[in-house]
Amino acid sequence: MDAHHFEESVNRLLKYEEINDEFAINISKEIIRAFTQEKFMVGLISDLESVIRILLSNYRDVTWPIFSDALLSDDRSSYVATLFRPDNSAKYYSDGVLSELSEGFLIQWCNENIEKAPVILAELVPLFIKDDETYSLHPIAKSLIYTFGDRPDVQSAIDSNMWSFSSVGSLAPYYEKQIEAIEKLETDNNPKLSIWCAKMIKGLNERIDYEKGREEEEKVGIL
Repeated sequence: MDAHHFEESVNRLLKYEEINDEFAINISKEIIRAFTQEKFMVGLISDLESVIRILLSNYRDVTWPIFSDALLSDDRSSYVATLFRPDNSAKYYSDGVLSELSEGFLIQWCNENIEKAPVILAELVPLFIKDDETYSLHPIAKSLIYTFGDRPDVQSAIDSNMWSFSSVGSLAPYYEKQIEAIEKLETDNNPKLSIWCAKMIKGLNERIDYEKGREEEEKVGIL
């Protein structure tokens, strides 16, 4: 059975009320096994997205411990994190499968695994959302930043997450959207967070200046 038919069959079975937790657990374990092999199929990521969404939304209490253990593992051959990373581009924001879990649930997970989990979540969290024509931080990202944003390791992970996107054309508008979202954070009572946000905005403005300078050079044929 190919990945597409596997996805359709599993989704159909998971949506039946009579399907028990054991089936969801077994599917979760098979997914983890597939992404801890030396050679895994990149195409499986998109094929399994809807399956993972159902596992997290309908069977969270029995499946999240399995995914959590895999994410917290020190196994460097594991590609499990790629299942949870949003597919971001400069044109749109993906909320990723972690959006099936509430920010409260994920923050609790971080508190229970205080050393590793906040950094892992910072690497995988969907950062931005678009509301009409304005841009804001995703609720999960905002909760993470307010709770753990003064930690240097979390800041570094979010920085890495911010620059992980695909793009076509000028990046200046994308960076401007990021600034718009960051400026909405309330940082008056957290000096460390305030300094970090100012640093991020400064870096984004520098990138905007670079992008606009490059565009001007292209217009006159320098590049």
